[in-house]
Order: sequence, then structure tokens, then C-alpha cells
Amino acid sequence: MLLAAVVCSVGIYASSAIAAHAARSEGVARRKWGIVRITGISRVEAVETKDGRRLPADIVLVGAGADPESSLIADVDPGEGGGLEVGGDLKLADGVWIAGDISAFPERASGETARIEHWRLAQQHGTHVAHAILDRSGVFAGAPFFWSNQGDKRLDYGGYAKGFDRIIVQGDPSALDFIAYYVTGDRVTAACSIGRNSAFTAFLHLLGLGSLPSAAEIEAGADLPTLAREAA
Repeated sequence: MLLAAVVCSVGIYASSAIAAHAARSEGVARRKWGIVRITGISRVEAVETKDGRRLPADIVLVGAGADPESSLIADVDPGEGGGLEVGGDLKLADGVWIAGDISAFPERASGETARIEHWRLAQQHGTHVAHAILDRSGVFAGAPFFWSNQGDKRLDYGGYAKGFDRIIVQGDPSALDFIAYYVTGDRVTAACSIGRNSAFTAFLHLLGLGSLPSAAEIEAGADLPTLAREAA
């Protein structure tokens, strides 16, 4: 999941607000210029754009993406999303479990097959598999979770929403103070938030327990922190 996709899902105003905040607090300028060339002798000196600009640069960071290394397992073809499809216990075959980026697993809250690229989930998978090897665990029920720091603000995302019918927004995205719940039918399967740590942490806890209220209850103002304390 890309941060841009997550933020734009709650409205372009949130994306614009994050960009404006970063510019104010960190001196960050965001530009949509097509890059044609990185130039320099023995080290990077400049970046050239499609419209003829030459931008002096000491450092260039390139986000090139990655492909899952699913060919590690012989004679098993990856699924549509590039991962190796496993059961709810993350088991591929007797004595073989798949964890992390290459695992296409049944995500419990959404009911979708998910392949998620983030070290936090890989850590959760690894813990589950270690218990499984010791015959101490069943179905993986951990709630996926990642975050992105934007200047002095942090965006949190939990759950899994490959698709959704609507979004419940509480707070003000333009002020970078909100929590947004992704709804399919009457189920909330994911949330993203800035500045609503108490509600988001409670959401993540309840999601992992399978005790999250319905979308209608959340929209009506369900007190998630209280429910999470009672469920602990």
C-alpha cells in the first residue's frame, strides 16, 4: 500500500494538507516533474527533467519498487498478486510455512487474500510460524499495521481494504486530525489516522480480537477506547 493511495482515499484535501504541512515544518517542496536523466562525474550533480530543467542535487533517492521473490519455492506457482497462497495457518505444505512479503494469506477481518509488503507484518508472521512449528498456534489473526512519518506528523494504517464501499471520516483531514474507517457492507476492515492515536490503537486491538463494532455502530459514535479496555 502506498501512502499516496491511502491519503487520497480520504480525500485530496488530506494529501494537500500533508504537503502543505511538510513545506511549512520541514522546508519540503513537492513537484511533479518527469525525470529524464541523473547527471554527474564520479558523483551525482544534477537531475534533468522532461521540460528542460536542471536541478542541482547532492543526493537522489529513487523509489523503484520491488518484486516478491516467490521463486524460492520450487514447483509452486505464485498467485495473481505475486505471492504464494497459503492456508489460514500460513502453511503451504506439511512442514512448510510461508511468511512475510511472499505470503498470500487469508486476512481474517476482510476475508480477502492479502499479500502485504511491510516488516511489521513479516514479524507477526514469523512469530506465528514459530508457534506453529511448536504446535502452539492455529489460524493467523494478527491485524496488519504500518505507518509513515510525514515531517512531525505520523499516518497510521491498520487492517486491509483492497476495496471498500465507503469511508467513515471522524475529525478533519485538512487539519491532519482524523481517523477514517474503510467500510465494506456493514463491516469496517481497515482504518487510517493522523492525530487520533487512542481511537486508532483501540481499533487495531478490537480488529485483532475480532470484536470490532459494526460500521453503523462506529458511525453512531461507538467509544472504541472503552470497548478495547473492556475487551482486554
